[in-house]
Order: sequence, then structure tokens, then C-alpha cells
Amino acid sequence: SWLRARHDAVHLVGWCQGARTALLAAATKPEVLASLALITPSVLPSARAAARAAAARAAGDDTARVPVGITGADLTVDPVLARALDADPLRTLHVTRRMQAALAAERAAVPAAWDRVRGLPRLVVLATDDALVDNEAVVELLGRAWPDAVVRHLPGGHALQLEHPRALAEVWRSFRGSNRQGDAT
Repeated sequence: SWLRARHDAVHLVGWCQGARTALLAAATKPEVLASLALITPSVLPSARAAARAAAARAAGDDTARVPVGITGADLTVDPVLARALDADPLRTLHVTRRMQAALAAERAAVPAAWDRVRGLPRLVVLATDDALVDNEAVVELLGRAWPDAVVRHLPGGHALQLEHPRALAEVWRSFRGSNRQGDAT
């Protein structure tokens, strides 16, 4: 593999929808990975997030685009950071209907992926004040699918890497330190 030829170990990390994508990618080629980390994974949305997404889809009057319906306050409990996220001219306001269908297909593929990555060291980081992820449902799912996974809870909202980058980095360093498997740093 291209990755293994260039690196002793590959650690795949994904946040939000990227965590779901990372899980699916890991399930495709778990043998090339040293570990998998899912940061506030959007595998099970909170009731609030699911209702908001449904309302946004229903409100979409453009057949080509669907409003995302997520604000800065959904991503962080820090009001200054929330305003900055809302003001970001590059933030995603809409997705295409095609992208929406692709995301739905990705969500449908997730259940089969859990078993395929069981042999990997796995880290899941949840945010205590996450408005987008149903943490209780995720913990329950992990208890069934990955009872040996390392699960950590950090204070903050969905965008932990923005609110508490040092704490998240420390969780990652601790996880990596306990799951070395001969990798070069």
C-alpha cells in the first residue's frame, strides 16, 4: 500500500461526519492502520440535531440544494467562537441533493463497519455539551460494538478541537502512548 510504503504506522482520525468517513475507510483496509480515532462522531445525532436537519431539508425550496441548518452555537458552547464560526465566509450553508444522498448512503453503511475494525486500537472522544451527537446512544452502541474501545469525555461542544485543543491533544497522546505497536513518531 502507498501509505505503508511511506509510513511505519498510519493513525486515522476523523471528526464529526469525517469520523463516520474514517470508520468506513478503516473498515475497507484495517490492515494498513495502527489505530482509529473518532472525535465527536456523528454516527447517532441528538434529537435536536435530527429535528433541525429534517426541518432544514423540508424548508429547502431549491431542488438542487438543501440548507445544512447548523449554526456556530451547535458546534461550541463558547459564544465568541460561535459568532466567529457563523461569520466564517467559507462555512457550509447548503449541501447538494446529491451530497445529501451520499451522506445517507454513508450513514446506512456504518453498522457493517463496526465489526471490521475490531482488531484496531480505537479511541472515541465525546463532548459533554455536544448539541449534535446523542452521547448516551453512542456510549450504548460502543458498549455493544466495541466494548474494549477507549472512550473519553471532554467538556465542551461538538468542535472540541477548537474549544479545547490541548485537552484533546493530551487524550490523543495518552491513547497513542498506550497503543504504540512499533510505529515511528
